[in-house]
Amino acid sequence: MIDLPDVWAPQMLWYCQLIADQERLVAAFNQQPGAIWTSVTGYDELSEQILEDLDGIEMLGELKNSNLPNQLKVDLERFVREFYQFDSGLGDNDPDLGSPDWKEVEAVARSAVASSEEWKIA
Repeated sequence: MIDLPDVWAPQMLWYCQLIADQERLVAAFNQQPGAIWTSVTGYDELSEQILEDLDGIEMLGELKNSNLPNQLKVDLERFVREFYQFDSGLGDNDPDLGSPDWKEVEAVARSAVASSEEWKIA
């Protein structure tokens, strides 16, 4: 089982930060020299890390019972569910990171990042 407060939540918030900043996400996907380095080298890797490596959906039950701030729990759950819905809707298609559905993923990612400020202070 993944440690929720020390591993899962900080890592999930890092993905939220990455997704919330389109310029940073594009830099990660393109691995531009001098830009951020990450193992997220494209959408498929991003999806694998969120939904498989971190057991995104499976960890939501544990998230509800965690000691994280309530709003952060709500926003992280929304992020995981929105991302999962977006990913599930792709089928064999490439992701459209300009689509309204992706913009909703970005919006909930920004909400989770904003909610994390309370947690970082506590």
